[in-house]
Amino acid sequence: MLTTHYIEEAERLCDRVAIVDHGKVIVQGTPRELKQSSADKTRIEVRLAREESEERLKSLEGVSDCRSLNGLYVLHCLRPPQAIVRW
Repeated sequence: MLTTHYIEEAERLCDRVAIVDHGKVIVQGTPRELKQSSADKTRIEVRLAREESEERLKSLEGVSDCRSLNGLYVLHCLRPPQAIVRW
C-alpha cells in the first residue's frame, strides 16, 4: 500500500488506486481510469456568506459534483464559467 497526493506517482507505482476523503473511499480504479474520469473537470473551492445545500449547488449548470467541508464548498465543474455566472 502507498499513500500519496500525486496521481503521477501512483501511476508509476500502482495498478489500482483508491481516493479517500475524510476516511471514506470516494472513487477507485486504475490510475488511467481516474485520470480519464476527471480529465475535463475543474475543482472550485468557495466560501459563501450563507449556507447552501449541496443539492442546490449540484443543480448549477456545469457542476457535476459538490461537497461541503467545514463551511467550504468544493465544486467539480465541467464548465466553470457557466457555473460561476449562474450563481
